[in-house]
Amino acid sequence: MNAKLAGLNYKLESFIPPNVLIMGFETAQGGGGDGPVTIGFSANMTDDYQKYSGGYVYVERGKDGDINEVYSNMIEEAFVEMKQPKSTMTLIATYKKHNERLYLNKEGSIQNPPPGTTVDHTIVSSQLSEFYMTAAVACQGTAKITEECAFFLE
Repeated sequence: MNAKLAGLNYKLESFIPPNVLIMGFETAQGGGGDGPVTIGFSANMTDDYQKYSGGYVYVERGKDGDINEVYSNMIEEAFVEMKQPKSTMTLIATYKKHNERLYLNKEGSIQNPPPGTTVDHTIVSSQLSEFYMTAAVACQGTAKITEECAFFLE
């Protein structure tokens, strides 16, 4: 624990407006696909944990074409359940089960790209709002970039 920063090991200045809620969802199913489904989530919180304040939802991306069908219905049901008016939002679907790798050629040395490196041309779909992003530093070996695709739900 770092006492100088109120118990935080680091402190980053956020570029995200304070009234934006960021949520992350992840599912897992044990038992070779026959076990119960576990859903994990995380979110930044506002002054009231039930107060919806943003327009971005991050989900794990499945096969192409199922995002709008699966998640738009789920999100609409969530707004009804929370008794909130329907809102426009951006769904960011993430995918790591791909074979693309990005490298940085720095003075003849092949290195991992620094965190935050984003590619939104050449290797992305021309039909989707797609981009690749290096989200973290690789502790060992090659950094696994995340394929991201933005869907705008209304």
